[in-house]
Amino acid sequence: MLDGDERRQDISASLSELDSKDPHEQAIFWKSCVKQQQPELSEIGGLPLDAVANDVLTRYFDSSTRGIRRVYRCAVRDQVGKQDSLYKEGLYDALSEHLSFLPILTSDEREKVIKNGSDECFESICKVVGIPCSVESFAHAVRRLRIALLLEHFSLKDLEVSGKVFHVDYDDDVIHTPFTKSATKREVHHAMKKFRVPVVEDQVPIENYENYLFVSKMRRRGRVHWSHLHFPKTELILAVGQVWRLPGPALAMMCELGKAQPQIEYNDPSERSRDDEDGLGYSWSYIALPAVYLDITSRQNLDLWRRWFGRRQDPKLRNSVDPNPPRVHVACTNMTLGMMWSSNKANCLLTAETEPYYIGKWTTDADHHKPSAFKTFLDKITCKGSGLCCSGLCLRRNKPQSSDKGDGKGDYQKLPTEDPDDNDLEAARSTCSSPRGKKCVIAGIEVPQSLYEVLNTEDEGSSHRTGEKATDEDEACITFEKTFEPVLSVLEKQNSLLRLGDHWHLLTRIVLNRTAEYMDVLEVYEAAITRLGYLIHEASTSNKDSLISKIETVKLELNSLQRLVQPFADFVVPDLLALAQTIQADYPIVFHHVKDTENNIRAFMPKCTSLISRCEHLTIEYDRIAGDKMNNILNILTFITFVITPMQIMTGLYGMNFKIIPELRWDYGYHYFWGLSLTLTFTFALILVCLRRAS
Repeated sequence: MLDGDERRQDISASLSELDSKDPHEQAIFWKSCVKQQQPELSEIGGLPLDAVANDVLTRYFDSSTRGIRRVYRCAVRDQVGKQDSLYKEGLYDALSEHLSFLPILTSDEREKVIKNGSDECFESICKVVGIPCSVESFAHAVRRLRIALLLEHFSLKDLEVSGKVFHVDYDDDVIHTPFTKSATKREVHHAMKKFRVPVVEDQVPIENYENYLFVSKMRRRGRVHWSHLHFPKTELILAVGQVWRLPGPALAMMCELGKAQPQIEYNDPSERSRDDEDGLGYSWSYIALPAVYLDITSRQNLDLWRRWFGRRQDPKLRNSVDPNPPRVHVACTNMTLGMMWSSNKANCLLTAETEPYYIGKWTTDADHHKPSAFKTFLDKITCKGSGLCCSGLCLRRNKPQSSDKGDGKGDYQKLPTEDPDDNDLEAARSTCSSPRGKKCVIAGIEVPQSLYEVLNTEDEGSSHRTGEKATDEDEACITFEKTFEPVLSVLEKQNSLLRLGDHWHLLTRIVLNRTAEYMDVLEVYEAAITRLGYLIHEASTSNKDSLISKIETVKLELNSLQRLVQPFADFVVPDLLALAQTIQADYPIVFHHVKDTENNIRAFMPKCTSLISRCEHLTIEYDRIAGDKMNNILNILTFITFVITPMQIMTGLYGMNFKIIPELRWDYGYHYFWGLSLTLTFTFALILVCLRRAS
């Protein structure tokens, strides 16, 4: 990249002078040169989003050197007697018939306009590009005319509806773009250890598109240039595409990013691409991959789960937390992340994200589930809980559930949450008060009040949030600062390896962070499955049918995750690894990041399959337990029926209406009846018990 005061030598002097003026003045000039928008776009009804998108985008907005040279060569060829450069006749032909910035005229009308100079817009263009016009000047003018068209005719000036642009220029010395540094630290817990990581504050988006789009990129400082489009409209993608000379196919992929499947397209930087005939390094490759994000409450819940699980595994800390798994809030969003990177000379990375949708948002349970009196009695007589039971009658007897599953000791007694070996842990934790004035404690661990309130609110319907658009940016963690927090926090450090590297390091680090998020999402689902499994086996749980419904929801959401990641694992990761192997000698850290990405995917796929199997196992086990419960009831009824069979036989015998029944005249016939009936009843009961014990 050139220094800020160095003028471009490839374009005309007039264009170079205009390029050095205030961006607003440049925008006014180029807007005055646009007389109409392309008729195909008007007929379609704006910028196309259907099957003709590729053709229209390539024809009118392909900003690559190859695409613009194609129009230039066609215009030069159609000139009469002038085949060396582009003159007025050819320039008008290019801007009207090929690009439709100017109205299409007949040969006589066009000749009159060219000779008389009656078209002020066209004359202004001719003056700044210089006649004869070189291909570099022509390309420079066309890109700025397109930007002016998008600003003027498609309301790109409305920042609220167009999306946001964040731009970072950096090298190992300075970050040259406004970058809000981290002012505070946040404590996180992982693998039974605590870490303090920087909190990325709100970054500064581009607030003036004219300034960003018309400032020459040749003046940008820094070795690496990263531009991120956050939920952009099509018009914004096309405008930024003119800045960075994106080819038509890449623009089409970015404009249809929401529908794009995981893919990778790579241009070998060792070979000079036709898209980059000017040699400035704008030869683009691109990749599309699925991105998932946990919302802030779910992230806090994951931290709670890790702390609880770590303490349960430590014999010294086991008794300081509740042995029951903590309740879990599952909430993650999905979006498609598009990334484009240039060759090594330009060192540019362009990223974009689609609007996010929830894969799922629900809570396992609330803290107020109590069984009814009838259910408690039914559980007791059917041997589902401790209590009444006819000895020897149950085919399957539940073993007494130990409150402390870890060490097998007696009933659990909650101990204070202070850790003797970690005195400063409690001081670092966030404390809060519940409505009753008590500390917010879940599973023996203090939690933020926001998480406490979510986990104690029963969710009505476990899947009604699936597919819903995530609109709360702070809660859903879908802001630029949240989605790229690890990268931004590392970029803040001047001597970090990321700052010392180039756009390859930034690209692979972002991909690695996204695949690492896959594992965090699975960990949250694993915690939810563990909690639901515990509740299903707990005798006092009253809403087991709804829990089974949530387990089925978990299985569907895990299947959705698997379908999202499977194409990325099959078609993108192998090509990305092959690419990293070719540059391993020059970029060992890049190869390391790609290998870690591959390892994350290798771990994700079988673990996702394993969690789906666990859901199926829990469902089958619940059906088996429900069947056992029904069998126990039927066993009791069968026992009662078998035992009273003698009495029923005798009752039926003496209830017959025969004329002569000798026993009716016995003085103690009634007493003999009861004595014989009870004797036979106890005899049958004894026989049944002996048979059950013998089996």
